[in-house]
Amino acid sequence: MPKQIYNTQDHAASEQVAPHPTETVATTPQDATELHINTLKQHDQQYYSLTQAEQSLEEYINELQQEENALRLALHQSSTSLKEQREKEKMKKEEEAVARLEGLLMGGDSSSDSDDKSDDLNEGTADLLTK
Repeated sequence: MPKQIYNTQDHAASEQVAPHPTETVATTPQDATELHINTLKQHDQQYYSLTQAEQSLEEYINELQQEENALRLALHQSSTSLKEQREKEKMKKEEEAVARLEGLLMGGDSSSDSDDKSDDLNEGTADLLTK
């Protein structure tokens, strides 16, 4: 078998790494300047896109915060009105009970009615205690 002899220049040329497809190799200073300008333009476009996305997100967050505040207010108002309604019902029941007690206490003056009054009073008191 014949012995192969490598040409060192060919071997070195074949081992050179090709630039990445997205990389541009600048061969002159003018090419380097254009490369930098294009890179800056790309970064500027990306920055603009990101700024627009950030503004959109801020607007969306503001809308969500306003909606949250409105919902919190509605919840507070509904729970407050329920509490007020319960308190009014309780006061009404208490006023009715007091009116019944006053009616029983102020009822009649005859002695025969006194036994009936005490029975009515006991029933009225029992009603109040159960409510």
